[in-house]
Amino acid sequence: MGKTTLAKLVFNDKRMDDLFQLKMWVCISDDFDIRQIIIKIINSAAPTTALAHQENIKNFDIEQLQSRLRLKLSGQKYLLVLDDIWNDDRAKWIELKDLIKVGALGSKIVVTTRSNSIASMVGTVPSYVLEGLSMENCFSLFVKWAFKEGEGKNYPDLLEIGKEIVKKCRGVPLAVRSLGSSLFLILDLERWEFVRDHEIWKIKQKKDDILPALKLSYDQMPSYLRHIFAFFSLYPKDYGFSSAEIVVLWESLGLLQSPVGNRKLENIARQYIDELQARSLLEDFEDFGHYYYFKVHDLVHDLALEMHSLTALDDLTIEGCPELCRKCEPENGEYWSFIAHIKRVSIGETRKGKLLFRMLQQMRLRLRDQ
Repeated sequence: MGKTTLAKLVFNDKRMDDLFQLKMWVCISDDFDIRQIIIKIINSAAPTTALAHQENIKNFDIEQLQSRLRLKLSGQKYLLVLDDIWNDDRAKWIELKDLIKVGALGSKIVVTTRSNSIASMVGTVPSYVLEGLSMENCFSLFVKWAFKEGEGKNYPDLLEIGKEIVKKCRGVPLAVRSLGSSLFLILDLERWEFVRDHEIWKIKQKKDDILPALKLSYDQMPSYLRHIFAFFSLYPKDYGFSSAEIVVLWESLGLLQSPVGNRKLENIARQYIDELQARSLLEDFEDFGHYYYFKVHDLVHDLALEMHSLTALDDLTIEGCPELCRKCEPENGEYWSFIAHIKRVSIGETRKGKLLFRMLQQMRLRLRDQ
C-alpha cells in the first residue's frame, strides 16, 4: 500500500525534470483497454492541450492512434507511470509495451500494482514491495488524526483502545487515517470500544477486498455524506472533480440541503468536501480560493462501488444512435459526453436507478442548452 503515493513522490521530484524530456502519468485500474490507454498516454504527453487533443483523437481508429503515439514518444527520453494495473493478460501487456518502445535510450516505465504476479509479469528488474507501517508509526499516525496536537496524552484510556484499533489496520496508512479521522473530537469511551469490537473485523476477507477500516469509516458517516459518497461511484477511478461541476450536479440531485437559513449552495458543497477531506477520503486536493479540484483514493472508489453497486453502463439501457458512432462511446469512463445522442433511457425502478436517471435528465438539459 502507498504505492501511488511513492510513485507520485518520484514523478514530481524536480530531478526527474532534468533526467527526462517527457513525463506522463496514466491511471489504468481494472480496465486494460489498449485504445483508451493510448489516448490517455497521448493526452498526458501534452497536458496543456489535453482537452483539445482528446477532441481531435477520440474518433481515430486504432492504427491512427498508434501512429500518433509513436510520433509523441519517438526519440524522446521519457518517464511513464502506469498506475494501479490489474490486468494479468500477458498478451495485452506485450502489445502495449511494443507500442511504447520507441522512446530514446534511458526512457523508463514505472508500474504500480497490488498484485505480486502482475509485478513479475511486467517487470524487467526486481519489484519493490512496500511493507505496511510499523506498529509505532501506525499509532503515531492514528493519534495525529484522532486528537488535536498534544491532547492525546490526556486520554490514556482512549489511547489504549486506539492501539488495539491500529493493530486491526494491518499497517495500511489510509485505514489508520480514515479511522483516526472518524474518531476525531469523539471522547466517548463506548464509541471507541464500538469501533474496536465491531463484527466487521471478524469477517473473512477475500483477496483485494475493501478494507474493513474503510467500511467502518463509511458506517460512521452522517446520511448526507453517504449520499455524496454514492455520487463518486458513478465516475471512473482517478477522475478529477472540480467545484464548478459538482455544485451543479449535487444541486440537481437534491444533495445540497442547508440546515441553517439560506446558505449558498457553493458553501454547502464546500462543507461536504471539507468533511470528506477531514476523513482522509480525498486526495490531490488543490484549493484556488473560489475554485477547487480533487480526486478520491482508488480504495475509496472501490468502497463507493461496493456500497452502492452502481455504474452508469450497468444500469442504463440506451436506444438511439444506431450506428454506435464513437462520439457516443464513453471517453475514459466519462459517460456524460454521449447523453445528447440518446433517444430513450430505460432504467430499473430502484432508488439508485432513480438517482441516476435524475442526473441523466439534468445533464441532458444542460447539454442541450450549450
